[in-house]
Amino acid sequence: MENINNNINSVLKLLEANNLDKAKLLLDIIIEQQPENPLILFLFSQFYLKKKKYKKSIHFLERVNIAAPNKPNTKIALANLYLKISNYSKCYSILCEIEELAKNIVAFFQLKGNYYKAIGDIDNSIINYEKALKLLRNSRFWGNKYSGKTIIDPIQYNTFRYASKSKLEHDLNQIDYLIKTVNLPIHKEQKNLREVINSWSKSVDDDKLIYLDEKNYNLIKNFYNRVMYISQYTKTNHSALNEKTNFSNLETKYFESDQPIVVIDNFLCEETLQLLWKYCLESTIWFDSKENGGYLGAYMTDAFHHPALIQIAKDLRQKMPKIFDKKKLCQMWALKYKSGGKGTRLHADDALVNLNFWITPDESKQNLDNNSGIEIYDKPVPDDWRFEEYNQSDLKIKEHLIKTKPEKIEIPYKQNRAVLFDSKFIHKSQSINFKKGYTNQRINITMLFDKQIRNF
Repeated sequence: MENINNNINSVLKLLEANNLDKAKLLLDIIIEQQPENPLILFLFSQFYLKKKKYKKSIHFLERVNIAAPNKPNTKIALANLYLKISNYSKCYSILCEIEELAKNIVAFFQLKGNYYKAIGDIDNSIINYEKALKLLRNSRFWGNKYSGKTIIDPIQYNTFRYASKSKLEHDLNQIDYLIKTVNLPIHKEQKNLREVINSWSKSVDDDKLIYLDEKNYNLIKNFYNRVMYISQYTKTNHSALNEKTNFSNLETKYFESDQPIVVIDNFLCEETLQLLWKYCLESTIWFDSKENGGYLGAYMTDAFHHPALIQIAKDLRQKMPKIFDKKKLCQMWALKYKSGGKGTRLHADDALVNLNFWITPDESKQNLDNNSGIEIYDKPVPDDWRFEEYNQSDLKIKEHLIKTKPEKIEIPYKQNRAVLFDSKFIHKSQSINFKKGYTNQRINITMLFDKQIRNF
């Protein structure tokens, strides 16, 4: 028994290190000794998940479910795998089966949101993302009370324990802004956060994420990466898009162009533009911090789902039906950049259509002549590339660009300018050159439509 336990621990470490070949050798040995051990079966499932062999992963996870029934986390993992292979009915069946058991599990509502998003029911998707948000990121400042015990995936605790100096400085600037503009009573939090920043080691890069020690963690644990405030708004019944913009002509241009890349100026109506600008300034939803570039992210699955954003997606189906009518909104995020820096690196996205638009006023640019926009290359990434190869690293992309020599299209930054293009095209931010100050930070919003189907 001791030897099996040692081997199980070794497999866990090998899987974590992505040493899959050695992990498989050990798994084959220990499953012969205990073929119905739920933990060993689960490790087999994780092995095949890492290999992206989802049906084999499901096979072993179903065996785990038989050996150890009524485990909601097992069923959540199983439902997630069925969602990955687009077996929506099986995914939904499992979700319904564990509804009562999983009512305080963050991952359950996140998965349920993903399910509704996958079938195109964006309204129910947002309802479930909101439930997950209230469980995961509630605070005493936000008017959503939950008295039960929240069950969080262990890896989700990292969002509260890791921070960079640049992220904390942003949060302090936002707290200063909220105290001045909406009179939020967060002076103690302001003081505590300033104390943490002042204690930060000067030898650590400002964008480097580090694990908070107990003293600093305890100073900010009640509000760091939690929702303290969501910008207030009044719902409107008119289109979120600018009615004076000829979307029909732009749609025709998209299809007739050799390069499906279209610039849309005056994209949003003025009311929606100002609403989203205010929302991004006020809402404490910037939970993700990137070490490569130091910019912050807010995501559809984790608070960034303002009703105006959903309205934009619906309006696009009416204004540009040939592009958007049959396509589902599959992801959405906002990125907020420091005043200077490289921005996002070379990458492509896992979708068919990419819509990027900018909301920070032009006056925030260091000078009106600098670009600070986007560069798009008119060659797609090869169909056989994995997501990690075209999105998580730019090494292979750089080699690909040298070999294929695609044309580079440079589109300068302009407030209320949208860029519509094929998501398979390689793209990156231009160097950012904006004025210093909280309200001057460059913010772009990205909406992706329909996942790209790739052969692996």
